[in-house]
Amino acid sequence: MADPSPSKTRKNLTGFLIVAAIVAVVLVLSRLTPPTSAPETAEQAQERMRLEAQLAEDRETARRAQERLREHAESARAKGIDPASGRGTPEPPVTLSEYRRIRAGMSYREVVGIIGESGEEMSRTSIPGLPTTVMYGWQNPDGSGMNAMFQGGSLIQKAQFRLR
Repeated sequence: MADPSPSKTRKNLTGFLIVAAIVAVVLVLSRLTPPTSAPETAEQAQERMRLEAQLAEDRETARRAQERLREHAESARAKGIDPASGRGTPEPPVTLSEYRRIRAGMSYREVVGIIGESGEEMSRTSIPGLPTTVMYGWQNPDGSGMNAMFQGGSLIQKAQFRLR
């Protein structure tokens, strides 16, 4: 038996695709057509109307509640309170009092113990034959902060800017 010609194969495929498309349209349309049912009774119509009225009332209540929440959130933000957590402006990681307690010769762990949180490593320098030098920084939300430089694991220098 000889292979069908490409044009005959193309015609057969085109015919098949057309039939498949028609079947798909018929199936979709049959699903979109609502099933026939008995007419709505007066009692059912009354219940449907009651439910629609309740739904409209619930939507309005929800809209008013969202508006009140928005107003409360704006008011909280104006007072420096995070509306999501209910907490006030976060405490700064580093204060002037803590800065003054930090002394030359302290280890990084001792400094972190005073401040209460790790600093961000700003730079690290390693020169053969010399101890490694590392600088850490702590920055507060208001932009104030401090830097501390450690050499060989001990504090050699510190600086602060606008700490309170």
